[in-house]
Amino acid sequence: CASSAKLAGYRSVSEYMITQIVGWVLVFVLAFPLTYPLLLRMINCVLSFGDGPLQLLLAFLCCPLAYIYMYVCGGICWSSFYTLVKEPSAIQLLVFLLVLAALIMQLLWLFQNPSRRRTESCRCVKRQTYEALAHVQSGE
Repeated sequence: CASSAKLAGYRSVSEYMITQIVGWVLVFVLAFPLTYPLLLRMINCVLSFGDGPLQLLLAFLCCPLAYIYMYVCGGICWSSFYTLVKEPSAIQLLVFLLVLAALIMQLLWLFQNPSRRRTESCRCVKRQTYEALAHVQSGE
């Protein structure tokens, strides 16, 4: 740890370790949880548009895209924190706080209770329409 701290330009091993711990905790709490709900929303969106090989291809692309997005968010979070620690300034603090706010807003939106959002996919609307037509045709 001492050689890593010295190579990274930290004044002490404890400063290096605290930076590493806080940085990884931020990434684990704010970036990693984005993956699963984002993946589910992407697949839900892809599945609501028709059937066929294009839909299958897009569904397969959802997983790597969700992980890429998570790693980009983690990198932005980590880099904004690292630059704040290494070169503290008002601008760096503002950037770090904006990144934190954006990640927190994403988490709140992705983990929001779905019953609060009253959106229905095309498939639900189609199914409800077909069920209503079936009831009308059967005379119920």
